[in-house]
Amino acid sequence: PEALALDRLVRACRLRATVDASRAVEVPLGGRRLVVAFALPRALAPEVTAAVHSPAYGALANGSAALVAGSLRCPATLTTLFVLAPA
Repeated sequence: PEALALDRLVRACRLRATVDASRAVEVPLGGRRLVVAFALPRALAPEVTAAVHSPAYGALANGSAALVAGSLRCPATLTTLFVLAPA
């Protein structure tokens, strides 16, 4: 069901890329979810990793980040779609 919803969103945004729902990652975001979907060459792989962020001046907190890793020949087209969803 989420793959179909993501596909509808891609069409509604008129993206000129195919977003592969199986390569989407979900990043914890407080009481919500941040779904990060990609249209990437197969040589790149998305993942979620631990990260540190600053919620306020002089403060550090642990969190998560979505990243894409791998080798890539340029020029290349990369598309990222961010979807904020309820938990």
